[in-house]
Amino acid sequence: MVDDKMTEMTEEIAVSQVFASLPEAPQAGSDSQLLEIWLHGRSRHTQRAYRADVEHFLAWVRKPFLQVTLANLQGFTDSLGELAPASRYRTLSAIKSLLAFAHRIGYLIYDVGRALRLPAVRNRPAERILPEGELHRVLSLETNLRNRAILTSSMPPACA
Repeated sequence: MVDDKMTEMTEEIAVSQVFASLPEAPQAGSDSQLLEIWLHGRSRHTQRAYRADVEHFLAWVRKPFLQVTLANLQGFTDSLGELAPASRYRTLSAIKSLLAFAHRIGYLIYDVGRALRLPAVRNRPAERILPEGELHRVLSLETNLRNRAILTSSMPPACA
């Protein structure tokens, strides 16, 4: 009886070790399910932008993620030439992020996006800063006292 119990326990341990060594089952069964899992928990604005980016990519590549290659990603990158640099960067970052996520959860065997180089985006904060004269003009045009107070409090001390 004891020997039977020991044999049974040994077999159970052996079986559990086999299952432990198997790769985890994919957590998504389709590209659309993958997209929903990846978007989960993001703001609705981010979801809308990323969903549009992914749909644009899938419409361009015309194949499921399981068949996407680095050459496909590079071709898509080249097709985005009409977009502003920041938009190209965001679009490609979203696709790369989704592909990395798909690999992490076992949906894709390889992360084909990992080798894709993102285009450089210049950060030019000086182009987004209004000159002092423009700041005063914006302030003078605001008639609502509450809004004027908010604008004034957000201006640099030298301008206010």
